Amino acid sequence: MKILIVEDDKNLASVLQNMFAGHKTIVVSELKAAMTVVENEKPDLVILDCMLDDTCHPNDTVCGIPKMIEKSPNTAILLYTGYGSDEVKNQAIAGGAVGLIKKGSVWKLSELASQIKAILHGSKFPHLVEKLEDVLNVKL
Repeated sequence: MKILIVEDDKNLASVLQNMFAGHKTIVVSELKAAMTVVENEKPDLVILDCMLDDTCHPNDTVCGIPKMIEKSPNTAILLYTGYGSDEVKNQAIAGGAVGLIKKGSVWKLSELASQIKAILHGSKFPHLVEKLEDVLNVKL
């Protein structure tokens, strides 16, 4: 399974990459690079931070999601951001994201995995839950 992690915090990007060990992970820190990866690699899952650069800020919570979906319609996009209000979540989902997890709302990888599992299970990508079973059932 291919997973794109779009995160400008190097420590958090490393934690997420280690969480998905055993799967092909690609880490980028800018939206422009993410668009290229989505177009060329067609990842199964994108974990997308918002507010990466000038093209993505709190008033633009869609963060390029429609363009990513246009380039790769079978990619699940999950927003993982510090801007986790209901308004941001609704805007992200309206833009095509499968859901939003607010940074800081989970403190253990097992909690993060449970949230990812619940979001994917309730989305149009439930088949990804099975592909990520090794990650989503972590007991840390």
